Amino acid sequence: MKKKRAKQSAFKRERRRVAASYAAARPNQDTARAFIQGARPETPWQVGNARDRATLRSQARDMAQNNPHAAGIPNLFGLYVVGNGPRLRFLGFEKWRAKEIDRAAALYVEHKWEQFATGTRFAAILRDVMKSIVIDGEAFVLARKNPRLASGFDLYLIDSARVGNANATIETRDYQDGVRFDEFGNVESYTVYDAPETVSSGYNPARYQDVPPEMCYHLFRREFAEQTRGITWFAPVLRILQQLTEYTAASIEAAKQSTRVWATIETTDGFEQAAEGDLIDPQYGAPYDVFKQLETPNGRILTLPPGTTARGFNATQPNTAADSYTANLLAQIGYALGLPRNKATGSSHEYNFASGRLDNQPFELLISTLQRDLFERDLCDRVFARFYEITSYDAPVNLPTLEEAEWEWVWPSPPLIDAESYARTSSIELKSGQRSLREIWEQIHPGGDFEAFCREYERERAMFPEIFGAATDTGESVNDNLDGESEGTPAPRIDEPKSTPAATSF
Repeated sequence: MKKKRAKQSAFKRERRRVAASYAAARPNQDTARAFIQGARPETPWQVGNARDRATLRSQARDMAQNNPHAAGIPNLFGLYVVGNGPRLRFLGFEKWRAKEIDRAAALYVEHKWEQFATGTRFAAILRDVMKSIVIDGEAFVLARKNPRLASGFDLYLIDSARVGNANATIETRDYQDGVRFDEFGNVESYTVYDAPETVSSGYNPARYQDVPPEMCYHLFRREFAEQTRGITWFAPVLRILQQLTEYTAASIEAAKQSTRVWATIETTDGFEQAAEGDLIDPQYGAPYDVFKQLETPNGRILTLPPGTTARGFNATQPNTAADSYTANLLAQIGYALGLPRNKATGSSHEYNFASGRLDNQPFELLISTLQRDLFERDLCDRVFARFYEITSYDAPVNLPTLEEAEWEWVWPSPPLIDAESYARTSSIELKSGQRSLREIWEQIHPGGDFEAFCREYERERAMFPEIFGAATDTGESVNDNLDGESEGTPAPRIDEPKSTPAATSF
């Protein structure tokens, strides 16, 4: 027993306590200034406070107005996310009700919506909303009366700085920077400042209106939990944009200095000292002005004292590494905003086609996510619900109630880069049953009429069978003889009368 206890005590003496933690939690001399002094442990409410958001918003607006790279990013998102705007496809009753709606009713709703979208410039408003979301971090769209429109109401995008606490009061849990909440976290109202009366005046917190949430559409992307107002998308890259601006200005200034022409004038015979102490050139007998600059059309001529020389700047500017450095900074900016490298830099010369398609996949996923989770949920569906209630009052056909109705939004696709590859892919999807012919056609023509296209296609197919590769009486394809060099019956002319085979269904 004694020996066993001795072994146990020896084992206890040999044990060591190991305390493991993250190395980043123990900052060294290099990281202490960046993380300890700069980062503060704050709640999400304190991180997104009104003062910091207003500062970031002002800096982002300044960059978007003066930096060409920052100015192009909001326009790029507006074109890719919205483009010509979504098209409404009204489906009628819910699918689980097993009911069908008359086609005339669906066409009526879609036609009235097209009139409303044209009158309110719906697509242009959505593009401006997307730009405001990128620059300001959020967008506020108000529904207001407009008797000139058939629907009676219009959409109006306001400045996000107009929404704030009334009378500049301190923020509380249920009243945060112009947004008032109930005990369950639902929005009760938005405090919107009145527009300035003059150009020189700003927003007055004492002059405001409380707008109900049914009349205000607030769109922003949440970056952290419990966030109630949006933060500019440029927040992570504002310093990099400033560095890019300063680097560009420094490179241009260095290039200007290096391209200036300098010439020097020196004497070889020395000087004579005049009684007044001036230097006299013995060759010309005139005073010699040291370091005098003579202006010429191409630069300056500098006079030097004897025994001295001047060396000009080495003309190595612009810097040969400026292009790669600028491209890397733009790539970092684009990565923070979700843009691939070629869209961030504005050039695809570094890419092959396969690499470009791979890099565009996350961007395309971001675009579809913004369309469905941001625009459709927070704006398009709510605007259509209000429009539908107004339209259903005097509809000439029976329409389902809003709770029974079902609709979807068809967003425009980007222009085709490789039409041949897209055609092959669409053919495979059509034959394998992955997509229908209507889906493929409406993706290319989001605002077109598929039924009208089918009728026109059948008519042209019957009039010009040789163009569509229709078979002749001999079983040969007419396209085989279009060149006129193949053996057999020559290809018929389009303007000649001929027997037209029966058109097959499209």
